[in-house]
Amino acid sequence: MPLSIQLRNWTLTAEHWDAPTNINDASAIAAKHNTTHALPSLTSWTAIPGLENASGVGRYATSFHWPPPGGADGARIRFSHVLHAVAVRVNGHRLPPLDCSAPDADVGPHLVAGVNEVVVVVPATMWNYLRSIFSRLVHLTRYLDYIVLPAQYRSQIHAGKPLTLDLLSTILTYHICAFPYENLDLHYASADPPNIPIDIESIFRKSTGAYGRGGYCMENSIFFNYVLRTLGFDAYLVGARARPRVNGIPTGDFTGWMHVVNIVTLPSESGSADSTTPAKYMCDVGFGGDMPTVPVPLVTPSPVLHNSIGTQEIRLERGRIPGMRAPESSGQAFWIYQYRNAGDQPWHAAFCFTETEFLERDLEVLNWYTSRDPRCFQTFTLLVVKFLMRGGEEGGKGEVYGKLMLVNDEVKENLGERGDCREGS
Repeated sequence: MPLSIQLRNWTLTAEHWDAPTNINDASAIAAKHNTTHALPSLTSWTAIPGLENASGVGRYATSFHWPPPGGADGARIRFSHVLHAVAVRVNGHRLPPLDCSAPDADVGPHLVAGVNEVVVVVPATMWNYLRSIFSRLVHLTRYLDYIVLPAQYRSQIHAGKPLTLDLLSTILTYHICAFPYENLDLHYASADPPNIPIDIESIFRKSTGAYGRGGYCMENSIFFNYVLRTLGFDAYLVGARARPRVNGIPTGDFTGWMHVVNIVTLPSESGSADSTTPAKYMCDVGFGGDMPTVPVPLVTPSPVLHNSIGTQEIRLERGRIPGMRAPESSGQAFWIYQYRNAGDQPWHAAFCFTETEFLERDLEVLNWYTSRDPRCFQTFTLLVVKFLMRGGEEGGKGEVYGKLMLVNDEVKENLGERGDCREGS
């Protein structure tokens, strides 16, 4: 009976490519990566964590001693399965093409006494990587249809044109008007305590379904971040501390981390015309009625911006907050979001944040607290805020002109010039 030797201890060098950040830009170059993996046996790279959706070329290498104890007259190499193609070299000699249905070849003439090297090169098709982003492309199309983004902006996206502040502002406007801020699931869910999933598939199904749903800050901000990154924006999430409200006014000290906003970086030519450095903006789609309806630049001194509805103004201030013990020399400070309802009224500091990115595990902790801890106002206050848009007909650009709010049993309407309020049961 022929002796069978299983080759072990392979080293895989995987050369694989990722799509450019903006997949709509035809001039962008794919990013190439080389990674090395130690494998106890010959393993398909689609079964290796981190390479499941990789596309490129893999080089497997191992060595073995020849001849085996007892000697041998010859040798053949056999692979159990080849999906697409394979190229094999033994001690530098390339073997003839292998039949993928029965990958077997004679290697006897190429073996030497002592250590022998085997190199196996396999490709992974482009579909491997496309599979990983296909759902994002489908989601993006569905999203743009759902928010009814004007045709000129959709053309800008599909043509791969530079990502501008105007595009960012427009998407933010259409997003907050399409997806209300609401925490209904915290109060009407069948589960007790409620489970608020923050994975993108769950958020996407809920938000773009037939019922016109939205979500509270975790859901809406994670959703918006996913959209921005799919479009190619440089965006990441940061945690924020909010102040509790008394009679609707932010009052007292800042809480712990309980809110999330996006920080978006635009190239200098896309931001301020007189800037030579990339421009950073805070984008918030999940703070309710007093949230900014425009991207707010992270600059000092801060510009005072009109906040779309009535005479409300907003700004970001850089500074320290009560309770900080680190000395001022440490440089630690927060961006503090403030609003006032008219130019002659006082500023109200609503929430603050740093520029430190919050990762998935951080967001899970925040989501648990805001949805389950009885000390969090979300658990005992029912909230719905729907921003209203006008314009946008016949391809024009819409604008925010008002909002509808439900706070427990009180319904409010704010159209800028006046505010109506009525209570219900």
